[in-house]
Amino acid sequence: MPGWAALSLLVLSALLLVLGRHGQRVLSGLGLAVLVVLFSARFVKPLAPGLPVAGVLMIVGGAVAFALGTLRTELATAAATGLFGAMAGGSAAGYFGHVPWLLGAFCFGVPGFFVALACHAQLSVLLPPIAAAFALTAALARLLGARGAGAAGPQFALPWVFALLFVLSALFLSLAVARERRLERKRAAKKGAMSDRDLEKKIAQDRARLERRAPPPSDPGAEPDP
Repeated sequence: MPGWAALSLLVLSALLLVLGRHGQRVLSGLGLAVLVVLFSARFVKPLAPGLPVAGVLMIVGGAVAFALGTLRTELATAAATGLFGAMAGGSAAGYFGHVPWLLGAFCFGVPGFFVALACHAQLSVLLPPIAAAFALTAALARLLGARGAGAAGPQFALPWVFALLFVLSALFLSLAVARERRLERKRAAKKGAMSDRDLEKKIAQDRARLERRAPPPSDPGAEPDP
């Protein structure tokens, strides 16, 4: 992992922690952009090795996918989860050999899509802190010189890196859940205060309406009409 990638992961981790549940927009956009890049590198580049089609698709398609992911968070999260699940299922099926990769992709991708779509509210609270923990752990592992057998992935197999990932995930999840509960209490208190004000306003309006409808008080000293 190059040094600029480690710094980018540090910035991403801080951004996800600051945004809280709104960091799911960033994750959705990044998920779709990564899928576009992987699709371009895996399928488009071999078809046109001498043309810049794959590079253009990575840049333009990745930017469009990121924008769509930030605008339509629910569908983007479900699509990214389903596609990543399909990739994992297809890879697992290919590893076993006798299972068709399409069956593995279907068994993991379709449930992942619908589960993410149904549980988007919960995922918006849980996924950003977990992703922030992964990003921060990978960045620290690179900066502290943890080297695995190749890229960043095997670094997590080191005991101290895995322990750091577990601690950061637990810490960030606790902070996210506590912040969400605090926001819910504030929203409930604000809603209760608004309800009290609305009730007082309605009582005042009803009182004014009754006063307008009531007959004027009679003067006891006035002479009766003939």
